[in-house]
Amino acid sequence: MLIAALSWPQPGAAQVRDGDALLQECTATIGAYMDFCYGYIDAVADYLFAKHATGEFTACVSRVPDDPRLRFVVVQYLRDHPELRQLSAPELVARALSEKYRCP
Repeated sequence: MLIAALSWPQPGAAQVRDGDALLQECTATIGAYMDFCYGYIDAVADYLFAKHATGEFTACVSRVPDDPRLRFVVVQYLRDHPELRQLSAPELVARALSEKYRCP
């Protein structure tokens, strides 16, 4: 029991994911990884769509796309831009969504 408790990930050990890690989680077939993927993308998308900007990225929608659509957009962007996958996952999600949902 002690070994299991010591091997459990600690909250302070969390790290910002890069594009490779996000792509791996978003293309996994295990439910927990998919749930994490949807939650991760939703968090960035909610902020981006509510504020219409995050950092240098902007995005505008009249209706927020559903989770599978957002995941598809991000996964496709990560596959199309392997040279950018070393960037942080939040930045890559914002890049993908701002490219797909440009503001007028």
